[in-house]
Amino acid sequence: MSNISISFYKFYFSVDKNTFTYFRLYKVFETKDYFYLYVDEENAVLVAKNGFKLGTLEDFTDFIKKKCLFKYSKQI
Repeated sequence: MSNISISFYKFYFSVDKNTFTYFRLYKVFETKDYFYLYVDEENAVLVAKNGFKLGTLEDFTDFIKKKCLFKYSKQI
């Protein structure tokens, strides 16, 4: 798996040269080690919980829950 730069902004996030708006995400799924940001039913961007360079995991969790309130779920 290669390292890809993902940047998060107020209304969208970018993966390399591609941008995705939060309201268009199909769903957001959180596991022990990753966030899965589904851009459609079959394709997701994996965000490693240990890969944050700015901010904290807790800050991002709160942020993504607010952006995708009804699309967010967590595996226990």
